[in-house]
Amino acid sequence: MYEMNKIDKYIFISLIIMLINLIIIFLLTVGIPIIHSNDLFKISNYIVNVVVLFILPTCIVTQIIALSIKIISKNKILRDWIIILINFLSILFFGLITTCLIGSLINPLI
Repeated sequence: MYEMNKIDKYIFISLIIMLINLIIIFLLTVGIPIIHSNDLFKISNYIVNVVVLFILPTCIVTQIIALSIKIISKNKILRDWIIILINFLSILFFGLITTCLIGSLINPLI
């Protein structure tokens, strides 16, 4: 059985955190306006802004650091290349989503 080292565990934990953050953003942007409560809408807007502007970019930066560490490390086996590919694709996917979300925060008419 393959034991994951600290960097591999961190990559997967960070991916789970980013997925949870995207689910929270989706639920707050879709669910709260349906309720039509101004107070809940303001609170959900604040939470979405914090997640989009601080938490997701922090996770993406740490994913980039983990990817660079993984690429620099020696003696890569097939599992390491699979983890590198998953990490790279997640950086592209979440980077695109974060860019779109930040763009929509800057210009809400998009």
